[in-house]
Amino acid sequence: MKLQLTGLISSGALLCLMLASCKKMDSNVSSPSSQLSPQLVNTTNMIDLGQDEANVELSDLTDNDVSAATGSVDCKTVTYSPSKDVYPHIKTVDYGSGCVVAPGKTVSGKRISTVYADKNTATAGTLISVTSYSNYYVNGLNISGSSTTYADDNATANTMAFKVIATKTFTDQDGTTSTYIDTRHSVQIDGNSTPSDNTDDVYQVTGTSTGTELDPSGTVTMAVWRATIEDNHPVIKEAGCQFRTQGILDIRINQNGASSNETLDYGNGNCDNKATLIVDNGSPEEVTLPFVFYAAHL
Repeated sequence: MKLQLTGLISSGALLCLMLASCKKMDSNVSSPSSQLSPQLVNTTNMIDLGQDEANVELSDLTDNDVSAATGSVDCKTVTYSPSKDVYPHIKTVDYGSGCVVAPGKTVSGKRISTVYADKNTATAGTLISVTSYSNYYVNGLNISGSSTTYADDNATANTMAFKVIATKTFTDQDGTTSTYIDTRHSVQIDGNSTPSDNTDDVYQVTGTSTGTELDPSGTVTMAVWRATIEDNHPVIKEAGCQFRTQGILDIRINQNGASSNETLDYGNGNCDNKATLIVDNGSPEEVTLPFVFYAAHL
């Protein structure tokens, strides 16, 4: 499930002001939610794309998006140096100048991972990989920084578990930046009876992300936020689905002293890019993930 809200803005002029560009709408593109101000749309967008990157990193780590040891997968190219079975090795996922990986999602640039240990045999606490980014963009949002993965405490001979600590900076098309500090835990809850086949793996994900959004000058704080996947409503990520199929993300945004509480419910197990958004205990709204456009700052 991914975030791209379906509520309508009151006028076309305001819509063009809120969106980074007045592109022609189609079935894969929907406007921001009427429940959110332009600033909150922008901040929520950054948060959601960060969560979506967590999905990508988990799939990348478990090789669920790779059909061969090296070669083209969809419109991205995956290579290993010197070899996938040699540790350490470098895994590069190259999206080129623009790769449409899902409806409403275009990625360019590279994710570069140094893989230090075999995820299938790593014991708890073992450093598995460190990922960095080269000219990496998702829907025009530049992502820099790094993501470090360890075998988590729940890792066993038959069950994989990962702890990921990510420190990133997101920069949008206006020059606004947001820190993105993320700690998450992914535990395999199904598919461990078929260790040679990872296509049936299912992971349960919990964790917390925090960030501070600054204006283009880098001196004015526009928003401070926190996004949490609680233990009692964990996210479910299935290897056979690129979206989250269950779980709840609680988002708290403080903008100039005014707080907003958002709840994003990923659903009841269906593999789709739909979710339900509730803003400040308002009416539930079906959303499509991820956001395609960015709110212009007023």
